[in-house]
Amino acid sequence: MYAPVDSYLILQTRYRLQGLKEVHWRLIFQVGCEIVYRFDHVDTLSDKLLKHLGNIPVNEDQNSAPNVAINPPIKIKGGELIAYTQGIPQLGQWDFGLSDISKNNELPKRLKNFQNKPAGRQYKYSACPYDYYPADIKKKYLKKMKGKKCNPKEIEKNK
Repeated sequence: MYAPVDSYLILQTRYRLQGLKEVHWRLIFQVGCEIVYRFDHVDTLSDKLLKHLGNIPVNEDQNSAPNVAINPPIKIKGGELIAYTQGIPQLGQWDFGLSDISKNNELPKRLKNFQNKPAGRQYKYSACPYDYYPADIKKKYLKKMKGKKCNPKEIEKNK
């Protein structure tokens, strides 16, 4: 995994998924005042990040953990190696998401019960991370995705 843009690592979480022995990291980066992006289900940090964060222990029965602030934040250059992952062992998937507080997505009716909960707030400001790449790179990434779309409003239209 490489940083898509110059940014700062501001939050980290180390946790174990319920019922699995593998330990994962969630890394949250700030690009500017309005934009943060995250990688989740990360297996191994780069040497640079591991040196700064250390190998945070996780209890055998722990299956969730809060995001922990990194103070001072760690500056990351665009294109810099930040981690390695194979994702969730059974699925081979990992997460790459972006929140932009200039967005204001409405929750679809079927998700209204999430309105004032963390998942609802995350959806409200979600944006397709690939929309922030140059057009030629965005096209390459979307080609690798089955649905060819990742914008929350576009996904809802297609359901």
